[in-house]
Parts: sequence; structure tokens; C-alpha cells
Amino acid sequence: MRNFLKLIFAGLAVGRKPTTWLIDGNNFLGQKGTPRDAEVLADKLKPVAAAEQLILVFDGRPGESRNELSEGKFRHIKLEEGMSADDFILEEIKVIAAESKQNRIKLVTADKRLRSFALDTRPTVKSVVNPKTFWRKHYPRMSGMKKRVGGDDQSELTP
Repeated sequence: MRNFLKLIFAGLAVGRKPTTWLIDGNNFLGQKGTPRDAEVLADKLKPVAAAEQLILVFDGRPGESRNELSEGKFRHIKLEEGMSADDFILEEIKVIAAESKQNRIKLVTADKRLRSFALDTRPTVKSVVNPKTFWRKHYPRMSGMKKRVGGDDQSELTP
């Protein structure tokens, strides 16, 4: 029986579709209980990308040019002045969907317009998650960390 269950779970893992997490970074910076600095957020998310593709995108700021850092499955993108993360994410969804019908996207954003457009591309966009929900629910699971037991501050995590 034990070997039978192992075979079932192994089959489920093999049949799993490639998932990319697209994260609207600016939405994190304004949420209570999440990192408030872009570099801190990027550093915390890098280890998570060991398991799945993760793309963290920030809006362009006045006077800045595009800056992109790629490490393994992690991409940290700061767009050029005048370019919005929302527009970039929508284009990236189209690119990922065109690569293969098997690709899946999980989007992290608080933007209602982006959420609406992204969900129109189902089944490629599997789900849209609010940044606070991602930080409290998905990040601890993906990073191998768990919430601090007995603590009031749910944003603090321990290994």
C-alpha cells in the first residue's frame, strides 16, 4: 500500500504543469506586514525561486532606466521611466501563454484592473493572489519557513 501511494504522488508531481509567479512589486511596498523596500523584498523572494519560476516587477521611476537581474529561476525587473509593471505583466502573460498551453501563471497583485485582465486569460492564469495573502500563506510554504508560534506579528517568519 505504501509503495502504491508513492507511485500516485510521484505521478502527480510528474504531471504538474510549469508555474510562473508574476509579482507586482509595487503592491507589496504599500501593504501592512510585508517588506517596504524593493531590495529587501527581492532578497527574501530569491530563495523561493529555487522551486518555481518567479518574476518580481516594479514600475519605472522618473530618471531611471531599465534594470534586470536574473539568478536561476528568479528575475528582478525595475522598469524604465514611464513603464508600468501592470503593462509589463500583461505582456509577459501573453509571452508565457504563447510558449506552451501547459504553462500556468499565478499572479500576485492588488490591482483590480490587472486582476480582471489576467483572469480573462484562464486557464493560463491559474489564480490571482493579494500580496498580503501571498506573504502570509504562500511565502512561508514556498520558502520552507513557518509562522512564528505565539507571536503577534504575523509577518515575522522563522526557519
